[in-house]
Amino acid sequence: MLEWEINQILLASWQRLSYKEIDKIIKTTCQTLRKHPKGILSIAFVSERTMCFLNETYYGRKGVTDVLSFSFKTNELFGEIILCFPELKRQAKVHKHSAHQEIVILLIHGLLHLFDFDHQTLLQKHRMEKKEQEIFNNLSIVF
Repeated sequence: MLEWEINQILLASWQRLSYKEIDKIIKTTCQTLRKHPKGILSIAFVSERTMCFLNETYYGRKGVTDVLSFSFKTNELFGEIILCFPELKRQAKVHKHSAHQEIVILLIHGLLHLFDFDHQTLLQKHRMEKKEQEIFNNLSIVF
């Protein structure tokens, strides 16, 4: 069974997702993919500075990004999703939806990376976007 933990300390209380919402996102993603992972999933919100450091250190890319996923898939640790709140707030504004909705979108995106989805090619990108939309639809969240 997949357990999870989250660090939302950088977010104001009104910006945080409830534990019920996070659990629903994770369970719906796993159910949609028909996957039953075991271990712990760690989710954390970080500053731009931290995200830039992680992005360059682990992916060799300079600059900030919205989400990074690290897959471990050991007996104890399934993976980690790192979200950059300042960056996702900017993206939400560009896409004309709330930061809350952007967090949901990026959590789904990060989870799909942990389940080996990618978007390096057009075919992979199409497959991943289609699955993101299916999961989002299955969530039935009203914003």
